[in-house]
Amino acid sequence: MKYLPYSKKRTVLFTGVSHLWAAEIKECRSTGMVSSYLMIPGAVKPDKGDPPGGFIDFLQAHHMDIRHICFVIPIERYRMKRIRFPFMTHEELDDTFQWEKERLFRTKKEMLFDYEILEENDEGYELLAYACETEFLTGWKEAINREGGHIESFISESSLAAEFFSGRQG
Repeated sequence: MKYLPYSKKRTVLFTGVSHLWAAEIKECRSTGMVSSYLMIPGAVKPDKGDPPGGFIDFLQAHHMDIRHICFVIPIERYRMKRIRFPFMTHEELDDTFQWEKERLFRTKKEMLFDYEILEENDEGYELLAYACETEFLTGWKEAINREGGHIESFISESSLAAEFFSGRQG
């Protein structure tokens, strides 16, 4: 959930209230640029990982890449916490986060955890930590694989927005 890694071409899937949307991201000067987007016909149940049947064929018919799909996790499906850690190496930070993640997000459900560094200085790190139910992510991954696509990565809505607006002015 940390970042949207760029390749030559990637399809980003995201859910609306009742529809699935797709955007094609192309590399442009080491950053991503939306080259096209479309609404996939048919109703979708975002909470169930239940995309409309035939949506992979629909993407292929519109020349979108189905091998490099990034699924955007809707903001209502994950929890976030802003936290601070003292200065340490990045490897130590990863280890510390692994120890602290379940304390940060107390739950009995199986979760996927991740974080992104918001600020790094001599005093330490400010992180945005994420937790999302594994069942939700697995449901979408299995549904997309069943249709013939391949999810390469997941990204949270907030990270996608930060990535898109990073470095923009006005």
